[in-house]
Amino acid sequence: MIRRTIMKYIESLKITQREYREVYKMLYCEPSNEDECFFENDSRLFTAKFTNGYFMDIKVCGILGFEPNSSNTCWSEAVLFNKKGAEVVCTDAGDDFLGEWMLEDGDDMYVVTVEVELTDEEENTQSEKHRRSLLGGS
Repeated sequence: MIRRTIMKYIESLKITQREYREVYKMLYCEPSNEDECFFENDSRLFTAKFTNGYFMDIKVCGILGFEPNSSNTCWSEAVLFNKKGAEVVCTDAGDDFLGEWMLEDGDDMYVVTVEVELTDEEENTQSEKHRRSLLGGS
């Protein structure tokens, strides 16, 4: 019997604060009219590449058309592609974006963690807090 090694591929995907504000607006701010909507051509795509040639797109998808008295916010999904660019598997539609996205192909697991990049000022503040904690200060 041949035993296959199960692989777990992990990548991090950092987006800018400006990109996150846009994604947040698309997913969580209900448009009051058609002019405020994000449609299919407004969709956003972020890609993480794995060491084996596979890649995962994390997408915020625009709506098909404005419907009064209905939810008109966008939705999110992750799509895994193989080395040749063929779609392997995707998540169900959701309304989350940051955090962990996980998809499987056979026994292999693909994980992307989406995070917002810190500004230089936030990075320095975090580094200083970490340094103080190591020194036992507050």
